[in-house]
This record gives sequence, C-alpha cells and structure tokens, in this order.
Amino acid sequence: MSSVKETKEITNNISEIILDGDVDFSSSHEIKSAIKKQIQKGRTHIILNFFNVNYVESSGLEIIEKAQEFLNSKNGNIYIVCPENEIKKVFEICGIDEYMNIFNDKQEALEFLK
Repeated sequence: MSSVKETKEITNNISEIILDGDVDFSSSHEIKSAIKKQIQKGRTHIILNFFNVNYVESSGLEIIEKAQEFLNSKNGNIYIVCPENEIKKVFEICGIDEYMNIFNDKQEALEFLK
C-alpha cells in the first residue's frame, strides 16, 4: 500500500507530493486527498514524486489523470518525477508521457517550471 509520505510547498503555486509504496485502489483516496488539498491552497503546479513507488495500477493513474484535467482548466499541471524504471515504463505504455510532463528528477522539473 502506498501512502503520501510527505507534501512540500515549494512556492505559492508549486508543491511536491512524495509518494511511497504502491499507487493502487487502496491508496488512491489518500493521493486524491493530498492533491485536492494543494489545489485548495491555490497550488496549480503539482509535482508527484514517484521515486519510492514500487507499483502503479489503473485506479492510481485515473486519479492523476483527473487531477491533470482539472488543473488544465486552471492553467496548471501535474508534473511526474520518476526514475528510469518499471514505473516509468507503465507511464509510457499507457501513453501518459504524451500529455503529461515526466522528469527524471525533481530539479529537472523545477527548471522546467522557471
């Protein structure tokens, strides 16, 4: 089971949510809640850090996709930080890399946001 390990507020409109473990049905509510809290605080650019994630399934991906759709309407985005591993392959196979920004590390994402 995954949990939201930590949430970091980087700037007034950028935050990072660090995930840990599995992103699946049992963790999707907690992830959705963490994203929603950041949106309510006015953060329209949310970095999801997948460095400590072992497994991703469709229900977890659905939460991320819905958050992306909502943030697009607010001129914001979800930014995924993920090393070159099996999780990144899942994003590529599902085509998520075609409409979401995926970075190899947090610094790369922050440089993109400047």
